[in-house]
Amino acid sequence: MSSFPTTRSALPTTRHIAARKRHRPWLTLLIAVLVGLALAASPAAAEKGGKGGGKKGGGGNDPQSEVFTAGFTGNTGLDQFRSGVYHRNMGSQELGQPTEIWGDSNAAHGGSWTADHDLACGTPDTQRSVTSSREDFATDQLVYLCRDHLMTTMGDVDGYSIVWFSPDRVFDSAEFSTVSWDVNVTDLLKRQWWEVSIVPAGTEFLATTDWLADVANIGRYHPDAIVVGNGPFGGDVNLSVNGVDGYSGWQPVCGEWGMDPEGCASKKIRRSFSVADNNNGTVTVNFGGMFTRTVPGQLPSSFQVYFKDHNYTPDKDGQPIGHTWHWDNIAVG
Repeated sequence: MSSFPTTRSALPTTRHIAARKRHRPWLTLLIAVLVGLALAASPAAAEKGGKGGGKKGGGGNDPQSEVFTAGFTGNTGLDQFRSGVYHRNMGSQELGQPTEIWGDSNAAHGGSWTADHDLACGTPDTQRSVTSSREDFATDQLVYLCRDHLMTTMGDVDGYSIVWFSPDRVFDSAEFSTVSWDVNVTDLLKRQWWEVSIVPAGTEFLATTDWLADVANIGRYHPDAIVVGNGPFGGDVNLSVNGVDGYSGWQPVCGEWGMDPEGCASKKIRRSFSVADNNNGTVTVNFGGMFTRTVPGQLPSSFQVYFKDHNYTPDKDGQPIGHTWHWDNIAVG
């Protein structure tokens, strides 16, 4: 079809067609079909019909331009994410990839803990046992589904550990301006907390605030990143937008003067959080309904989203029951 002429001068004129159609009706039909096919193949027609030409995988549309949603209905949807674990003393692994080991034979690592929802997916008060060792980080057990939502879990098995998961996508801020999620704010004491990091695509995501980076042996937040979380330490407020602290309040999430005592006392309650780029040099953050802040900043032009479960010897100041964060209704749109 690429050889068919599509310029106005090359196509038969209306006068020529009218003169011929009385004697050659088949020619009129043939020309109409060929013209229609040529127009359908033009760039304008392709744009009108959608963005299917650049798709990766099935579905009929370019996944990079679709809204990303994960509600985990029927305990499905985990295949939309990458996931993994980092241990300061021992190594790291992305699920499905080889384990990277850097700890020596004297490195402190290993142990067992309990996580919310037993293996039959009972209530969050029921527990399952998880064990991490030098030989097996149990990476496939650290991010799991039950009761139509997603859990991350980690116990006190290393000096500093991070469980993470991330949509297997790169997002363009010209098309995507909002990231939202639900998560519990249960009081798991001071050494276990969650955070969501929106980082420039391809940059380091195993990062933390400046004063903790050396302790965790990981990098500092990227200056263009946006980070929202309830630590460090657990029950606090973390709101960092393009390297600037966006929270000027004094109240933590949990504790005597906490903003959400009901949520801090419950595993079942999940609060809704969101980050929205207003496309005017400001970003609005809804922090679980506890407060909303609009601060200077913007999403990176090309970004990835990482959901992280930080653990800094979480049993040192008491043992949290469950060692688990509960996530749901994740969307990038």
